[in-house]
Amino acid sequence: MKEIKHNKPAYITLYEKVREDIVKGVYRHGEKLPSKRVMAEDRGVSVVTVEHAYVLLADEGYIEPRERSGYIVIYSEKENFSVSAEERIVAIPHKEDFDSFPFSVLAKTMRAVISEKGEEILVKSDPWAERS
Repeated sequence: MKEIKHNKPAYITLYEKVREDIVKGVYRHGEKLPSKRVMAEDRGVSVVTVEHAYVLLADEGYIEPRERSGYIVIYSEKENFSVSAEERIVAIPHKEDFDSFPFSVLAKTMRAVISEKGEEILVKSDPWAERS
């Protein structure tokens, strides 16, 4: 039997799967995710792999670590955007406004654009192309 090689690191694959489960409602808003140890055993990966995936999910606003409680899902369907990625682009705040600009707004916008556009955002655009 041939071994299937994945181009993605294990923590990215796990992150994508858990993110998908959160968005689909497998893990609902306010629910606790499985502990890192339980998730590692269930998915056949190391605890460090789960930790890296959970950090990404927390950075993007899907989950929140709570001391002595584990990781809680903070993503809710209500926060999901119903407009296109292009309509979500907002003006970049001035340097003096960075302290008052809510990171949660940036994280949610980035999450929505990445979910909608995927790897398309990595493609370098032609600077001479006509834009509509």
